[in-house]
Amino acid sequence: MKKQLKKMLALGLSALLVLAVSGCGSSSGSESSDSGSSSSSDEVYRLSVSIHDSAQVPKTQYVQKWADAVTEASGGRLEVTVYSGGTLAASTEVLDAVKSGTCSIGVVFSGFFTGQFPLSDVITMPLAGLDNAVQATNVLWDLWESTPEMQAEYEDYKVIMLYAGPNNIICTNTLVSTADDMRGLKLRAAAGTATDMCSGWNATPINMSSSELYQSMEKGVIDGYIIDFTGVNSWSLYEVTNYYTALPFYTQSWSVLMNKDVYESLPEDLQAIIDEYSTREWSTGFGEVNEEEANEAWETAENEYGSTIIVPEGDDLATFQPAADAYVQNWISSITTDTFDGQAFYDEALALGEQYAQ
Repeated sequence: MKKQLKKMLALGLSALLVLAVSGCGSSSGSESSDSGSSSSSDEVYRLSVSIHDSAQVPKTQYVQKWADAVTEASGGRLEVTVYSGGTLAASTEVLDAVKSGTCSIGVVFSGFFTGQFPLSDVITMPLAGLDNAVQATNVLWDLWESTPEMQAEYEDYKVIMLYAGPNNIICTNTLVSTADDMRGLKLRAAAGTATDMCSGWNATPINMSSSELYQSMEKGVIDGYIIDFTGVNSWSLYEVTNYYTALPFYTQSWSVLMNKDVYESLPEDLQAIIDEYSTREWSTGFGEVNEEEANEAWETAENEYGSTIIVPEGDDLATFQPAADAYVQNWISSITTDTFDGQAFYDEALALGEQYAQ
């Protein structure tokens, strides 16, 4: 009976291993190799990548470039397919989809997963001097490489990229030059910095998906929204927006994460290829793509649609600062423990921001 039970358990574990890979894009031809093995077979391992943006935008095209590079480097033994438009998982569900194995790899916006990447949120601190995607991506990498507590935020995943989105802006159909102009406005805002700063500036934050923004602006359901210029471009929001207030507001924390079990089930030589394409250079490349698209969208809004772009300075900019400072201090307190100095971590991020400023 004991021998029979052991045999049944062994068969069950083998089946689970096969399912772990097939759930994220099955390997064809033969059974999956055990972790740590090398393989010279022609077996193909299929990996799926989920991204919520459409196939046409630069962000998705960059992810496709990464997928093609990995497929080519593996000689076709890794077959990486990108599923755009949220067809595999919605943007608010992609992290769970990666963890459960619904997809092998996902593009994750940390702001949709409050509390799961608290130290990575350092680049989202408002009016703190982090307002460029490449700059903030380098800050993320330096902190991640040197901070075990930040590494622990990703311990359930294989990190492919850590990167930042461009500076977020306040987009409205009424002129916003000072914090007082925010009072009473209904603004769509993502969780975290955008939502809390809306409240701090006496606006009303509204939660809705990016896909609802166009219609909500067109019908006057909201007075505006907080997003970066790549989002304006992705959703054609030029057509329903008159004013853009370009504070040096904040960048957003993003990542490309892989199901850890799927990664560890690959043969060693294929793991090495994934490692080769999981680098700072690929991450900063994503930051560059984001920044280029944002700059082009700024010019489109101004030159093609005749929108007004406000860049608050001096006394006008100063009106936004008190609420931002209060938010930062609350965040520092929230990450500080007996063994972790939140203020020192924040100060290091600011110093790195100055180092990488462009």
